[in-house]
Amino acid sequence: MNSTVVIIDAFGIGRYFAPILKQLGFACVHMQSTKTIPASYRSTFHASDFVETIIYQGDLAQTVAQLKRYQIAFFCREMNRQLP
Repeated sequence: MNSTVVIIDAFGIGRYFAPILKQLGFACVHMQSTKTIPASYRSTFHASDFVETIIYQGDLAQTVAQLKRYQIAFFCREMNRQLP
């Protein structure tokens, strides 16, 4: 299994992370902090860059269980948005 990077809210400037990390040999998982991608960011999100999108539903235990399938190297997030 490849090492995996979890990218939180990979739209806006965060959309640039996955292609670079994939070139470096990482698998990428998208962790979405909202149920839907904000309309202003929908066109910048590329689902094909990710092996999975996990939508945070407010249940930390459920999210951890979903992430346990992966060998996570690190997490990163876009810095120009404040997480809810």
